[in-house]
Amino acid sequence: ILLKTMKADDNYLTILLNMKNEKVSVGLNKNVNKVAKLIFGGKLIKNIDIKNIHLAPQETVVILWQ
Repeated sequence: ILLKTMKADDNYLTILLNMKNEKVSVGLNKNVNKVAKLIFGGKLIKNIDIKNIHLAPQETVVILWQ
């Protein structure tokens, strides 16, 4: 899993990239009082639960924290 987080003004953008050919799950810990909004990807994500994010093979997910 490749994970990158960027900050712009008072918001954050997290990019998760599953570079494997198999489904994976990851959990995130957040240290900010922000609400997560899925803005790209997430075939397997119905509701954002940052403690259990499922990514399909070769999937990219982008989460906006506002």
